[in-house]
Amino acid sequence: MKNKLLLLMLISVASTYAQKTKTPKVDLDRYSFSISLQRLPEVVVPFEKRTYNSTVSLAQSIYNVFPDANVLNNKLHIYGWKRVEQNPTLEVNVKLNEYGQSGSKINSEIVENKDKDGNVKERYTLYQLVADYYGSGVCYVNGLESDVTPPDAEKVSKLESKVNRFLQNTTNGAVTLDKSESKSTVRKNFNLSYQYSSEKVKNSSYEIEKNYRMSKNDIYNSYAKKFSNEVADGSFDFINYKYGFTPETYNDNLWIIDSEDEEGKIQKEAIDAVKVIFNTMKANEPIDDIKSKMQPLIEYFESLKTKYNGDDKGSKKIRYSAYFNLGKIYLYLDMPEKTIAEGEGLIANDYDKKDGTNLINEAKRLITVFERTKLNTRHNKIH
Repeated sequence: MKNKLLLLMLISVASTYAQKTKTPKVDLDRYSFSISLQRLPEVVVPFEKRTYNSTVSLAQSIYNVFPDANVLNNKLHIYGWKRVEQNPTLEVNVKLNEYGQSGSKINSEIVENKDKDGNVKERYTLYQLVADYYGSGVCYVNGLESDVTPPDAEKVSKLESKVNRFLQNTTNGAVTLDKSESKSTVRKNFNLSYQYSSEKVKNSSYEIEKNYRMSKNDIYNSYAKKFSNEVADGSFDFINYKYGFTPETYNDNLWIIDSEDEEGKIQKEAIDAVKVIFNTMKANEPIDDIKSKMQPLIEYFESLKTKYNGDDKGSKKIRYSAYFNLGKIYLYLDMPEKTIAEGEGLIANDYDKKDGTNLINEAKRLITVFERTKLNTRHNKIH
């Protein structure tokens, strides 16, 4: 009787062991993928109110060099907004107030060539001409304060009048001078400087002075164009940081099991599928279909947590890839709360805990953005 019971126990133990999944010998490799989403603005305006117009105002010193302000004005695009001619919610006005040369000078330095004993074999002077240029501008955004003005913005109720010899009335396309700022306004100031340096010339400054006189106008105009474009580009960045739904593409990575057994082959297919599905993501389109297509892959990675539940290093690596990959998937499906749960699971798994902490921090940053903007996705409808 005892022998019979012992035999039954051995059969039971053997059966249980046979049902356990054998942990393959694994390494982990990075697997890169890309996603497209929107960087959400500092200030969210209701969709129906996302209209704007823009103008560029040029000081005469700029207008003489860069007469077509439409070239600059065309850069003032707000992502996700519609440009209109009448009654815009936002009026963007970029003013290039001043530009000029602040001075020039010739620098000199004495050069000595010595032999191996330290004796001076040759002494001569190098000359170099240096010219300084400056420019100032400002980007104003006028709008409805209750909708578009962030709490930390600089408010200007009235633009202080100031006589400037370079500001003269002129009209050309989008050029306007002396536009009144009567509404609540946010602004960004630009104070830029540039320096031209000639080549160094030996023994005589005459040559560099001569060359500079011949090319002075070209140098002046070159920096004027540089200044104008930098103010326009800086204004574009400013208005889109404040109000734009800017499309962006990110590269990130998952962790894939490097194993020759069946599990390795299955995970390779799963990771490939994740990449393919994320590659269909568009910044300005809803991701409901992507969430649906990703569900079988989520279920697969979830199954690895219980399928490989041992305390050996191989099992921990596989579970690590499951928690990490799910955390990234949920993050880019705009589900940060679930990313936090995966990060916590990754920490508890006790294999590379810092990645769990990083996932949690990324998710918390996204939650903060969603709370601030009152949005729950980085894939919003645009004009």
